[in-house]
This record gives sequence, structure tokens and C-alpha cells, in this order.
Amino acid sequence: MRYLEPVVVSGGHGGGPYAYGLAFRSRALLGGVGTTRRSRGAGAIWHQLEIADFRIALQKEFESHNGELVEWLGESVLRGLLIGRRGTPVPDALIHWRLRGREGTLLLEWDRGSESLAVLTAKIRTYVDHWRVRAHRELIPGLGLKPRLAVVLDSRERASRLTRWLTEKQAETLPATVLIGVAKSVLVDPLGDLWWRSDSGRAGSFHR
Repeated sequence: MRYLEPVVVSGGHGGGPYAYGLAFRSRALLGGVGTTRRSRGAGAIWHQLEIADFRIALQKEFESHNGELVEWLGESVLRGLLIGRRGTPVPDALIHWRLRGREGTLLLEWDRGSESLAVLTAKIRTYVDHWRVRAHRELIPGLGLKPRLAVVLDSRERASRLTRWLTEKQAETLPATVLIGVAKSVLVDPLGDLWWRSDSGRAGSFHR
């Protein structure tokens, strides 16, 4: 994301070791110099850092349970794969996992409250449209797995509102499972029974 720049420590020979420092984009952001009004907000950085924290927590949990985080495709990679396809939702990540003889895929939407819930529910409707025409299979070729959508919100209040909307308007017609989690909880125990599931209407894990 061009916030860090690596420097080879060993005189430029071989593949490292590396030291990492702030690149111009980070220095400008933190110093508030030479930035636009949009780039001065630190929301985008925290969004990316929280997603990275979730990836690390998820990988550690899978490894501790003899599971595997098989593949993680981030937003920039997914955007490149979907370039030129208007109206196609681009998740923050696509996750392929294996655990206890099962495997599955997750599409991740990480919400920090910067968008209204109306925008978020519109995104969910877009995912639903793509599930119905099986367009998601372009991102997971050969697996034959229908991805679940994991939506992580920054507060229990927003999570409750989204859960209520899904229960009242959408849950009975969804072609795939939507999972709702709260960032503070799922960062600590991503494999726990902390996710509200649209298919059951109650809390559970994403991997069952």
C-alpha cells in the first residue's frame, strides 16, 4: 500500500535482511504536509491495519487447531482480477480455509463506521445478485464452494442494526450465509461462536 519502504540491511546483497521505514505517503500523512483533505484522514490506514490484524489472528488460530489458511487474496489483488467489470463487488479479502476435514471460503467486508448502513446493505444486495448468477466462481475457480460473506463492524450497535435488517428483510431469501461480527471480539477469537449467522438466526462459528 506504499506506506512502508524496505531497505536491504546487508549492503544490498541477497534477499535481506530488511529494515522497514515510513515511505513518503506515511510521512506526509502523519505530518499533514503536502496532503489532500482526503489523504489526511487516517481511517484508510486503520482499516488496512485492522484487516491485517484479523489475517494474523485467523492464521494463528487455524495453526493452533491443526487447520490451514490456504489462501488470502486482498482487495488490491481482487480489484486487479475484476478490473473493468462494473457493478461487481470487491471485498476486502477472499479467504480459503481448511479445518477438521472441512474447507470453505469467506468474502470479508471490514466496516469501520465510515459509511452509512444504507451503503453497507446496498453492498450486501450486490453480493446477493452475484451469488444468484454464480459470478463468485470466477474468484474461486475449481473449488465448487459458495463463499460466505463475513461482515465485521466496529460496534455492537451497528452489528445489531445490520442483524435486524437481515432478519426482517433478507435472511429468508439469501442464497448464501451472511455472518456478522464485531471487530473487538473476532480479533481475539476469530474461530469462536461469535458470529451471527443468517442461516440460523443465532450466534455460531463461520466454519461449521
